[in-house]
Amino acid sequence: MSKLRLAVMTIVTLTVITTAGSGAALQAGGAAGQQHRIHLHNGKLFVDDKLSHHGFTVSQDHFRFLYFFVPARGLFIVSDSQFEGATESGVFNDSTISFRVDGTDIRIESSSPILSDSKAPAWVKFDPSFRLNVKSVMLGYGDKESMPYEWPNQLRESR
Repeated sequence: MSKLRLAVMTIVTLTVITTAGSGAALQAGGAAGQQHRIHLHNGKLFVDDKLSHHGFTVSQDHFRFLYFFVPARGLFIVSDSQFEGATESGVFNDSTISFRVDGTDIRIESSSPILSDSKAPAWVKFDPSFRLNVKSVMLGYGDKESMPYEWPNQLRESR
């Protein structure tokens, strides 16, 4: 009888932990189930209407975060879903992402539609104190909005 009681207690405990864990993961990750495809082809990055980087391509079936480092500016983390520390600062609109953060205008243009949905809000987190020992724009994507950042598709342009 005590073995049966122990088995029931174990099942109840596992159910509570699993349910609580899934809720916490959803809160921490925002709308984790709402991942979209992202496709930037022949991309151009404009900072305050000045072309800063061009000729890049990003194509992912499961888009969560796009991040890019601009020397002398900092790190920009962008998503089409709300996430911790981000503000709705702009929009994904067909072949353009545009937003304004800390007095800086950012625009990314693509020769093709960027998201599978034609229009979505751009949620942005900006870290002006973030530094890398590079002289060029770096672009990456991934599933995390916090450090350590992964740069699986590093794109650098010598200056």
